[in-house]
Amino acid sequence: MYKKKMLTSAVLAAIASMSGVQQSYAEGNVIEEIAVMGMRSSLERSMDIKRDGSGVVDAISAEDIGKFPDQNVAESLQRITGVSIDRSGGEGQYITVRGFGPQFNTVLVNGRQIASEDQSRAFSFDTLASELVSGIAVHKTSSATMQSGGVGSTVNITTARPFDIGEFKAVGSVKAHYDENSEETSPEFSGFVSNTFADDKFGVLFAVSQKNAKTRLNQAETDGWLENVGIPTDELNDGLGHDGNTFTPRNYDSKVTFEERKRTNANLVLQFAASDTLELTFDALYSDFDITTDSTSYGHWFTGPNIENAITDANGTVVDLYQEEGLATDFHAKTFDRLTESKSFGFNADWDVSDNLNLKFDVSHSEAERSANNGGGNQLSLIGYANRVRFQSDGAILPWTSEFQSANDFIEDGDGVVRPVSDYLDPANG
Repeated sequence: MYKKKMLTSAVLAAIASMSGVQQSYAEGNVIEEIAVMGMRSSLERSMDIKRDGSGVVDAISAEDIGKFPDQNVAESLQRITGVSIDRSGGEGQYITVRGFGPQFNTVLVNGRQIASEDQSRAFSFDTLASELVSGIAVHKTSSATMQSGGVGSTVNITTARPFDIGEFKAVGSVKAHYDENSEETSPEFSGFVSNTFADDKFGVLFAVSQKNAKTRLNQAETDGWLENVGIPTDELNDGLGHDGNTFTPRNYDSKVTFEERKRTNANLVLQFAASDTLELTFDALYSDFDITTDSTSYGHWFTGPNIENAITDANGTVVDLYQEEGLATDFHAKTFDRLTESKSFGFNADWDVSDNLNLKFDVSHSEAERSANNGGGNQLSLIGYANRVRFQSDGAILPWTSEFQSANDFIEDGDGVVRPVSDYLDPANG
């Protein structure tokens, strides 16, 4: 009984102490508010979305407004487990979730399905700048409240709202992108401003982002290797042939691609708190994304019956061949552009009728269009001629072609110095 009395006294004393503290604060003392921001705040918001989700949900949140990770929304999504991306021109464009391709995902912006310029059901994420995004949630399981069609996932992209920020805030950034191949420096900039007025009853947010990148891609490539193309036995391995399958390059090309990407995004959000229980939101999203591409190549195409002096390695892969007859060499020039424009408008009303009843009204409209070469379609120019070429690959460097030459011949380099061809096969000699 003595121990129980002592415990009861301690509890009562603690309660009295707390009551005194609460009374003291109620008499005029102010409790300071601690705001968690930055990376920790971003991680906490992402965890809250996963915790409150009705199914399996992964999320990414911006560290601060205008500071969503990576240069592109698709590249940010690849941070999530089970999400991989397809690239176009070195930039992320499509996503694959749990092995389901881009056409199996439903993509929403602020909970609304948005039109895409892609000809399939896939959504092109490279049309949206990351600076406009405040968070992304990837729902890997469906629920009755979601729009149908997301076999792989349902992705909801969220843009910022002035009432969520709750104060005046302005952010700007300027970047420069330098491409070593093209030797071009391209500018990038973004701006973001948000504020609330009339005792936080009215809010305005405006964001804009622009990117202009010029790149050059140098390629040495082949369009695959063909199996058993019919090389004459007496022309294979000094007439000894090969016991097994042989693999011959279809072609060998030297290719240069010049590309210019221009992306302009803008986002406008207006919010009005008509009463303590009614909130109205209007938002508009605009995207203009144009890619102009020019490609030129110099290629050689091999035909098995006309190949001479072919040498294979132990696996049957042709590492040395010569062809004089039936060889087609071509100069290839191609222009293929991707000119896109997307617009989206939405209006939302959120009304808390009572503590047990909430009504939401949402209407939206979106449109997207794509025209290649200003409606002219892809353009291709091709000039071919008969030629004589030798193809060699030593397994250590890229294959090379030499007209009328062998490794024992001599050629003049750019400085007027005559050097044996074999020097160019040694990486130490450049």
